[in-house]
Amino acid sequence: MLLGTLLLINAVLKNRNILKGYDIFGSLLTFGGMTTFDIYYVAIGNWISLGIAMVTTSYWALVTFYTAREKFRAFLTRKKPQIREETIESV
Repeated sequence: MLLGTLLLINAVLKNRNILKGYDIFGSLLTFGGMTTFDIYYVAIGNWISLGIAMVTTSYWALVTFYTAREKFRAFLTRKKPQIREETIESV
């Protein structure tokens, strides 16, 4: 599992287009859950599990960052609707 996560990090860094199907809310929720587990590992002193989990946490941090950045860029580049002004002719 650790090797697979390292390969995923490498793939995301090389080609960010593979993140097209990722949802920002789901990525943020997963990153928050992994961070909660990391805090728990520190609290109980399980340093080996913390080291292994940090790889997965860094993957989800990377996914969350790139997904949020793409959503923000899409938000900035969207076109605002133009309001047409029509003249009212008096009869």
